[in-house]
Amino acid sequence: MDSHLSHLRLVFFVCFLISFPLPLFSNNIPIHPFIITKESNSAFSVQQSIIIDGNHDLRARNWPGDGSFLSPYLIENYSIEVSEVGAICIEIKNTNQFFSIQNCVLRGSLGTTGISLTNVTNGFVTQTEILTQGTGLTLNSTTNMLINNNTIREAEYGLVLHFTSSLDLSENSLVNNYRAICSYSSTNNIISRNTITHSPSGGYGLDFHFTNYTLIANNSILFQNYGFYSEYSSHINFTSNIFFRNYLKAIFLSEFGTSHIYVFSNDFYTPVKDVTSGSRSQATDNGQENIFSHNYWSEWISPDDDNNGIIDIPYLLSGFARNHDFFPLPSPTISSFTPPLTSTSSGWFYFPSLLLIIVIVLIRRKFPI
Repeated sequence: MDSHLSHLRLVFFVCFLISFPLPLFSNNIPIHPFIITKESNSAFSVQQSIIIDGNHDLRARNWPGDGSFLSPYLIENYSIEVSEVGAICIEIKNTNQFFSIQNCVLRGSLGTTGISLTNVTNGFVTQTEILTQGTGLTLNSTTNMLINNNTIREAEYGLVLHFTSSLDLSENSLVNNYRAICSYSSTNNIISRNTITHSPSGGYGLDFHFTNYTLIANNSILFQNYGFYSEYSSHINFTSNIFFRNYLKAIFLSEFGTSHIYVFSNDFYTPVKDVTSGSRSQATDNGQENIFSHNYWSEWISPDDDNNGIIDIPYLLSGFARNHDFFPLPSPTISSFTPPLTSTSSGWFYFPSLLLIIVIVLIRRKFPI
């Protein structure tokens, strides 16, 4: 019996050690199949922050290009890391010549910013990885910008728009950001083909305030508390987006100045219970004159007794507006989407605890006490 107890004590001790969560992913490995990240290599130039003020400053740096549309100044292949609160890896302001920030790796600690563009017209940011605990990329009073094919991770604010117009924000991966895309007082922008996934607790995919005339198309918005939240905003068009497992609401339209939001031909997966009303609607409409039509709602796929491709009973949204999708669809509009198998957001799996339970059961069977 003493021998058996000794074995038990040893096994329990080992299991206790491994019962703590172990990192399954390193920082340089994607945590989601949609995500592409970059690693630094010897081709990168490591340096301090880049600060540009005015066209003359752009020209003075002797970067390749002449500032035209066909030959923008190339700000490329930099690896920059900052740590002081308020520090910015790349800051550009007061320019209207074309530049392109591309193929850079930018990192920062709490309170830092990856890229800040202020009073800027005509610029590109592409193929750049931003990993910061502050703000990934902020646009202030900018116009005619392309933000394409970047990865922004782990930020409190992933991408922030202030007084921004004529922006093409496309094909970016925003991962583990508390607020992935925030838009304030901005208009006439396009947000398309982005993947917004795995927000920390309480996070938002799209957070809009005083924003108008924006097209949101072909995005995947996954594992947020709110997929889209809006106040004092109007004329926002949603089409061909995928909303998957957004824990509180896929779309929440507040009673404060939200109107003329058009939600057409989107796919909504996996509802969660509305803790305030007890309903299971994936969208809340507290605004005015908003339209939801021809969307797929994963919990509302029958009946279609007349086989016309429209569910016979309208889909009721929660909220004061008592709005409906009068033409809910029985099948997804985007057939190529495969739901992820896990909602793990931090790259940690807690399987050791399960292993501990299994080992205990097996030992008890082999060495009954």
